[in-house]
Amino acid sequence: MLKYLQQFKTLQHAELQSYSPGLNTVKGLLVLLVILSHALPLGLALFVIFFFHMPLFLSISGFLVKKSAYDKGIFPFLKKLVNRAIIPWLIAFVVYLPFAFYHRSILTISVYDFIHPFFHLWYVPAYILAVIMCYWVIKFKIPSFLVLILTACITVAWFLIYRDPKLPINELPLYFLGEKRFYSYLLFFYIGFALRNSIIELRPNALFLLFLIGLSFVGIVGIIFKGQQFFNFFVIPYLILNISLIFFTIIYTSSQNWTDNAFIHFLNNQSLGIYLYHPMFIFIAYEYLDDPKMNQTDNLTGFIIFGITVLLTSTLVWLLTQFEITNKYVLGNIKKENG
Repeated sequence: MLKYLQQFKTLQHAELQSYSPGLNTVKGLLVLLVILSHALPLGLALFVIFFFHMPLFLSISGFLVKKSAYDKGIFPFLKKLVNRAIIPWLIAFVVYLPFAFYHRSILTISVYDFIHPFFHLWYVPAYILAVIMCYWVIKFKIPSFLVLILTACITVAWFLIYRDPKLPINELPLYFLGEKRFYSYLLFFYIGFALRNSIIELRPNALFLLFLIGLSFVGIVGIIFKGQQFFNFFVIPYLILNISLIFFTIIYTSSQNWTDNAFIHFLNNQSLGIYLYHPMFIFIAYEYLDDPKMNQTDNLTGFIIFGITVLLTSTLVWLLTQFEITNKYVLGNIKKENG
């Protein structure tokens, strides 16, 4: 342990490398956590995963965007995303229509079904919104502290108002703005982008970040014991834990070559396809168990379904990579020479 802590200290002022094997490993593991979070029923295990996995995932997505990608403007950049993300998203949108319209007529589809997409499909629109925001920040030279304050306020508003809404989606405030997770993770995406591109020069000490992570965890436990009336205070340790975890992961683990595991590399390289199609197997499994709302499921069943889902989704995505048309349009894997 001391060896690794000493190494963290030496990395404190190091340049972030263009190749980040440590983040590839983290991203692959986060893909597994995303699947697990969808397979588990409501409970403490699910709460712990939800608390950090998407903020960290979005921050790594932001880290992978180079400032130089905007050199020719936003439209050439978005054009590259058409095959890499937008077409795969639209195909997945169609695939999930039977699930999304299970109790509705397909004839009732409207623009709101795109700005409030089904279940997990919010990620790609949120990613596109985030890269556009980062372009504006670069183009108009907006100070980073203003961006951080604004996006942090949006995150807090989401946490307090939209995270666990009591109202139906179509009765929520600002319904016309679409799925609020589009906006709630902009803070974390921007931190990853800013660290990669030296917009944020802050490099906190590794031990200090670990202390903040531990402190925020203690705060979470304390709020849980205090009871339901204190749950809104979760936003404080939520921000501290996730921002500290993002700084620690990006600064101090990006250059670590933890594993050459082929399966983790596969999950990282095919993360979009895995993300888009894993819920399909989870829905089918719970429908087979006659528990589509997961009200009668325990964690053991959730873990079993998680394992089956990982196996089936990985197999499906691997099969899709074997055909050029599905590899390109369904998974978004395009040749480097094409952009």
